[in-house]
Amino acid sequence: MMHQAIRPLGFFPRAATLGAAAMLAGASPLASASAVGTLVPDHVILDLAEDTTPMVIESAFGITRLATIDYGDDAIYLFDLNGLYTVDEFINISDNDDRIDEAEPNFDFAKPDPGTQSFFLDALVSDFWNQPLRDVVGLDDAAPSADTGASQRAGGSGVVVAVIDTGLDATSSVFGGRVSPLGLSLLPGDPSFDDAATGADSDGDGVLDELQGHGTFVAGVVALVAPDATILPIRAIDPDGITNTFLVAQAINEAVERGANVINLSLGTTTPTEIINEAVNEAITRGVFVVASAGNEGPLAPRQFPAASPFAVAVAGTTAADAVANFSNVGVHVSFTSPAVRVVGPVPDGFSLADGTSFAAPAVAGAAAIVLSVTPGATPAEVSARIAANATDISAQNPGLAGLIGAGRIDIAALSASLGLAPPYPAADFTGNRRVDLDDLLIVVTNFGLRSPLGDANGDGLVNLDDLLQLVITFGQ
Repeated sequence: MMHQAIRPLGFFPRAATLGAAAMLAGASPLASASAVGTLVPDHVILDLAEDTTPMVIESAFGITRLATIDYGDDAIYLFDLNGLYTVDEFINISDNDDRIDEAEPNFDFAKPDPGTQSFFLDALVSDFWNQPLRDVVGLDDAAPSADTGASQRAGGSGVVVAVIDTGLDATSSVFGGRVSPLGLSLLPGDPSFDDAATGADSDGDGVLDELQGHGTFVAGVVALVAPDATILPIRAIDPDGITNTFLVAQAINEAVERGANVINLSLGTTTPTEIINEAVNEAITRGVFVVASAGNEGPLAPRQFPAASPFAVAVAGTTAADAVANFSNVGVHVSFTSPAVRVVGPVPDGFSLADGTSFAAPAVAGAAAIVLSVTPGATPAEVSARIAANATDISAQNPGLAGLIGAGRIDIAALSASLGLAPPYPAADFTGNRRVDLDDLLIVVTNFGLRSPLGDANGDGLVNLDDLLQLVITFGQ
């Protein structure tokens, strides 16, 4: 059986191209053959019968246990076949062995297919704090639904959001030190969760470290939406974009064990895998909200996993005008949409502009953190229901997609108001420090009369007297 690749669902090559610029301008993605995953040689994943130990299996077959995922009342094991069997041979043997309940291959996840990946262009820190996503999902008081009179701002305080990805550059100013000391790397021989280059060419295409920065970018979107949440980075994808089934399931379990309240999975495959489905189910059972990117293969493409796994929250990508992005997967399994075009995020060497459902999912993870900061005992289903009840219906902008885009586009202003909170940022805060001060006044004065997001406090596209008045009213807040 041929297994499709699981891949991160947002990507930016280390150099911008004309093709990249075209896609960011809204053109169709470049055509390319799809990436295909391969079985990891000599690896098999086993769920053993209740009275069977891994030592019994090692002795019986001459194979070696490599790693364990311990669920308390059950465990999943990764074994090396030591060249004694092919993967298919051993799985066939296990079908007739009562000591083995289930067996499945371990297979590589590959980096994004160039035909559907997101592309990267350099950006500035000011672009991050003043990007279209902020206005679209209502992150500040300029949103009409934000006039609640609430004095406390939404932020996700006390909530831990695990980002399972390429790691995290914890030195980025975006995170403000809100990074869990329990972060870790699951990559062999790589003990640090730092989102660092290693000179890896894991896919053998001659390009090194193609996915470095993806995890930092994804975590940056979480931090933008929920600026008080703590990020738990788990490095389970190497900087060239390669991981495997077992590592992702292991990472989900580690996130739960290390106290995550929310887990973000910006990756996917068209092939369902039992080990990842089980890991997601275990997390949900223990009260953890799991969100995943819907995919970048287009509206007619097959659904992807883990977004389509039972109980996972799938997020499709939209434009600033609430139209589904031409690269985004959709389906009956999708719960929400969020902007996935021209998103800005931090990377180890600064900031980048990119497209991809990888960057839609973490906005929903941030929304979940806001809910859980106020209702810490809420179940994943209750969190999802709260976000859905305050989402914006975008069916009119997407004719023909009824029932395929969930409850609509997330609305942080409405969600915050339903919790008795103001949105995360004052409208005239252009620097992301969550207060209106002299730096913001300088930005308004510098951009006065221009069409610019910098200094545009009311979101009408022009920096004018209305914005100056808004700044004066909120100065010092």
